[in-house]
Amino acid sequence: MAFDEPERSVFSRYRYLVLGVIVVALGVLFAYRASRPTPVGVVEAAAGPAERVLAVSGRTRPQVTVTIVPKSAGQIVSLSKDEGETVKAGELLVQLEADAPRAALDEVGSKITLQQRAVAEAERSFKRFEQLRQQGLATVKEFDAAKFELDQARLALDGLAASRREVASRLRDNSILAPVSGVVLARPVDRGQVVGPQTVIYEIAPLADVEIEADIDERYLPEIREGMKADILVAGRAAPLRATLYYVSPKVDPRTGGAKVRLRLDSRPTSTS
Repeated sequence: MAFDEPERSVFSRYRYLVLGVIVVALGVLFAYRASRPTPVGVVEAAAGPAERVLAVSGRTRPQVTVTIVPKSAGQIVSLSKDEGETVKAGELLVQLEADAPRAALDEVGSKITLQQRAVAEAERSFKRFEQLRQQGLATVKEFDAAKFELDQARLALDGLAASRREVASRLRDNSILAPVSGVVLARPVDRGQVVGPQTVIYEIAPLADVEIEADIDERYLPEIREGMKADILVAGRAAPLRATLYYVSPKVDPRTGGAKVRLRLDSRPTSTS
């Protein structure tokens, strides 16, 4: 038993020595990692244009305005466009109630059918008297009467044909088409309203003449110059319209503290659905 104690003592010393070495190694490892530089991402700076957005409210400024009024009185059934929307020439803008002129057209058509039969009968009668006159079996008075009846029947048919054209024209007038392509500036009426020849239904600015006018605060004027590009947002359109600044007023309005600028559209906008 006396010889066992020294052996355990030596084993214990080696064990502590190994643990000490491990601790020292870990310390050295942590110190090495702590002394290593932290990796840093590198971004190369380069010169480029800086963009500053200035949002202002403007208004269309057409050089010519086309006013749409009906040729005859009627009730509005439909309106195809709202303010700010574009319209193509020949596109339907307004549909007025058309039951009355359509009924009148049908009535005139029926009268024309009856009169055509009367003309055909008068022509047969005239030809018969013409043959009898050549044979000496009809008097001059009878021949002239047959000719008169034929002429009157033809005149009546011509009158009905003119009436049909007039009624058909009124029916067409109840469908009002756009005379030019342009942008709707105003629509002061609503569906169901009764309008007359003096009622303004639409005001349209032709696309070729549309400009945009806005007021710019005087503090931004040093940065504003001709040739700048702008995006125009129009009510009723999802996509903006590209425009170019072509005029900057040299005077500042003392009441508003702003100067007027004008822009032209770079291209004609297409009609919205």
